[in-house]
Amino acid sequence: GGAGPPRGKLDPGSLGKMHPSKSLPPPGTASSLHSISPMDLAIRQNQQLIVAYRKRMASTQNKQQQSELTLTFQRRLQENVAIAKRKQATLLGKIREREKR
Repeated sequence: GGAGPPRGKLDPGSLGKMHPSKSLPPPGTASSLHSISPMDLAIRQNQQLIVAYRKRMASTQNKQQQSELTLTFQRRLQENVAIAKRKQATLLGKIREREKR
């Protein structure tokens, strides 16, 4: 069955539902610097990208530009998540190393 986009593809219409609803501290606050995981930060950045993407798509009628915008948008979302996963893994490794001491 074809339920949803093909594997590896992102459906911009479902992007608002790609994360659990959390209340994150406002950016730049002292508590946010220590309590936001790299993945939470990526989610926040991707939410901002989604808003910007929807605005740009609404104002762009040219199909070629829409296609390029969609590809760029998908790449940036995936890059944010990939970077966050690497940072998260590094952070977990450091935590485990400290626990061993």
